[in-house]
Amino acid sequence: MGMMYYSMAALNGNLADQLQNQLSYANLQNGVDIKPFAPSPSYKRMAQRRKVPEGELCAVCSDLATGYHYGVANIRCACRHCRFNKCLAVGMDAKAIQNDRDRIGPTKKAKLSSGSDEDQAITPHRMQDQEIVEHLTQVEGLCQELRRCIMRDVSTVQQALSSPCLLFETQELTIDPSTVFKELYPASMNDIRMWNIREMRICIEWGKTFDAYQRLTHFDQFALVRNFAFAFNLLNRVFYSPDHGPDKIVFQNGAFIMRQPQQQNILAQNEENMQVMELFKNWEVDPFVKELCMKRA
Repeated sequence: MGMMYYSMAALNGNLADQLQNQLSYANLQNGVDIKPFAPSPSYKRMAQRRKVPEGELCAVCSDLATGYHYGVANIRCACRHCRFNKCLAVGMDAKAIQNDRDRIGPTKKAKLSSGSDEDQAITPHRMQDQEIVEHLTQVEGLCQELRRCIMRDVSTVQQALSSPCLLFETQELTIDPSTVFKELYPASMNDIRMWNIREMRICIEWGKTFDAYQRLTHFDQFALVRNFAFAFNLLNRVFYSPDHGPDKIVFQNGAFIMRQPQQQNILAQNEENMQVMELFKNWEVDPFVKELCMKRA
């Protein structure tokens, strides 16, 4: 590289410009004397017709050559051999090179013009995604309204699946007083039971708003609900929990569950644990929840 700058300074400006455009890195690296070179039209045509044999390497950096340039097989502008050596000469660290960078592709996203074919191709997908987002947002608002309402009783999951979707009947339903927030208080077993049943019912009504779900058989619908209802319950319970401090899940009516029981509530919770044991012992569990639990197990 030093040889190139030395020769350029020694020659007049016009000749330097001509040499800079026409000399290859191969001549510079191998120490060939720099001489003016003006290829004739016939030479250019011959160079264009000449193809690089498969597997031939660049004379400068030993990578795969892309063609013959000034009579030598090389990579033309893509060759970074001379630039790499100059980088090392000024003190750059070769260990910092990312060898896998080319393999993972470019890091910058290509910008597409507004009238390109790519934009026209992806527009329908974007519109479909937007429709899904709008549908989910609307349905989520209806679910929030249904959580506060008194829902018609059902004895089995199949009955809930076959009945009309309650989300579109919220205007006709009555507000359930037990869901209205009054004050914060430790959740009882009745609170937990009520909200579990309510969330599982809302999960079914939520699923019935999707056309793809409605096209499934009742057996497949039940299988999806059985495997998703508990996750749906937990996700919504945490997402809609008002922020009243860490390690605390708060229901919409103010009942809360702590990660660690408070000292003053230990006796009350022990009593509630005994109630749970009695419930399971006597199978005094709501048939709707019992059906989901037993078939999931």
